[in-house]
This record gives sequence, C-alpha cells and structure tokens, in this order.
Amino acid sequence: MKTLVTLNDTHFIITVVKGTSVAVFQPGYICEANGVISSVYDTPSGAINFLYHTLFSSKTRFSGTFTPTNTLWYEFLLNWKEHNCNIIELYSALKNIYPEEYQFKERELHAWKALLRSIGCTNITPFEKDKSEKEFWSKTENPADDKHIFLYLYENNFLDMSLPDDHSNPIVNKFWSCFNESLKQIKKDLMEKGEFYQ
Repeated sequence: MKTLVTLNDTHFIITVVKGTSVAVFQPGYICEANGVISSVYDTPSGAINFLYHTLFSSKTRFSGTFTPTNTLWYEFLLNWKEHNCNIIELYSALKNIYPEEYQFKERELHAWKALLRSIGCTNITPFEKDKSEKEFWSKTENPADDKHIFLYLYENNFLDMSLPDDHSNPIVNKFWSCFNESLKQIKKDLMEKGEFYQ
C-alpha cells in the first residue's frame, strides 16, 4: 500500500512493507520524495522526518499520525463490512464517504477499482454502462455466482435500475430484505448439508 503526503509542496510517498528492524512481521514504512528513498522505519512519521530533514536541511518534524482510520479507503471498507452484504454498488458507496457535491475524476475511480481488485473484489455488473451507470462489486470467493444472480434478476425485470440512489421505495426495500434473508438461509442449509464451502 502506498500513501501520498504533500509537505512544503513536495510529494512524499509512503510505502508499507513487511518487516522492520524490531520485528519481522510488523509493518515497516519507507518514504520516497524527489528521487531520495529512506530506509525502513517503524513509523510513517519517522520515514517522513528523515526525508524531510535530508531534503530541506530542517529540524521541522512531521507530527501527524498515520492511522488507517484517517484514510478514505479504510472508511469505505469499514462501511462495506458493517453493511453485512458481500455486494456493493460502487458509486453509491463512494458517495457515502465524500462531500455531497464532490466530482470524481476518472483517475480516482480507476484507483478505487484498482484497490478493490487488489483486495480480491470483482466487478460483477451484468450489463454495460450504456444501460446503467451503476457498477456492482463483490467480495465473495465465487463472484461469478453473484454476477449470474444479478444477470438473472436484471433480465427478468426484477431490478429497476431507473430508481435514483436516494429514492426510498418500500416495495424494493422489502424485496431486497427478503432476498438477503433467503440467500442467508440457502447458505445455512447448504452448509449444514456439507454441500457449501465458504
């Protein structure tokens, strides 16, 4: 994982690596800026401070803490986990963590999709963008099943893709609630019979 921090109009790229001088299995941090690379540090701020001192001959320290909780991707993944569903609609999920009027750049969307692919998620949208702007992603081990389910629902007109994201339709909500409960029960029944492996 890489994180970009801009200080004094200079981009500092922090890379998380496996192992430090203290512990082999703890994350270590390397910082790179203007072609200069730090050694592995125990903290991101240690790596940034070293490079900042090297580049600017300054005693100034970067005192900001780096924790996963202050990054958008962490909030995005935490929201998905709390949603208790293996499938999300990407753009709706992103709207939950960005300001209301935020306009996404194509490069940002590509970065989000790359992040999802890197953690094992799959785009399961069963149709092209000319039919709908929605994009569904799955974090299951067998996303092909999810894609087939969506395709079946779409082809049989069970999915009304014309509803706006903020439209609350009790019939649609009831359908999805029942659908999710049915899926849970099917998985439970198959696991009890030993016919389903997670």
